[in-house]
Amino acid sequence: MEKFDILFQACIILGFALPCLNLIVGFFDGLDGVADLDMDFNGHGGAANTFFVFNFTCLMLAVGVFGIFGKVLLGRILLGLVLLIASGSGVLAYMAVYRLVFLPLSRNRSQVESHNFQDLIGKKGVLILQITQEHDGTIRTTDSTGASITYRAAAKEKELRKHNNCMPLGMRVQIVEVIEEKHCCYVEMVGGEE
Repeated sequence: MEKFDILFQACIILGFALPCLNLIVGFFDGLDGVADLDMDFNGHGGAANTFFVFNFTCLMLAVGVFGIFGKVLLGRILLGLVLLIASGSGVLAYMAVYRLVFLPLSRNRSQVESHNFQDLIGKKGVLILQITQEHDGTIRTTDSTGASITYRAAAKEKELRKHNNCMPLGMRVQIVEVIEEKHCCYVEMVGGEE
């Protein structure tokens, strides 16, 4: 039983720690998009069209759910039943998140990817994460539909010197240049702070 307790604990940690690490610090960015890995083996783009669709984030959620159910049920019912319930719950979690979250998002991916990054030049926004010499910040602005969006933001050295090498959050800025391959906007101050 102790081995299964360790297994379930490890599944909980892996299932939730890896996606959180990726979200917070881009842990998988250096691994050529492992976290974005999404394989549809028949090429038609959807769970309804194929028996097996793989998505790393959904897999990690399934592993975490498996660990939670296993940990909660271990010692309360027969081990075989624990493994069956935990595995079934993990598979259901995988299918539900893929079907209800990732599939709708992937349908909209072509619209998002067709967005012309150069259209951001001239847009005004607010810094929601400060810009310093050492670190880029984040700008919140709106897209063509009026929805709030955020982008990585940086400032040229000359602009940073005007603000003692720190453009604080809340500062109203305007996008003056974009680096499309890095999804980064260069900004300048346009007014006072909000």
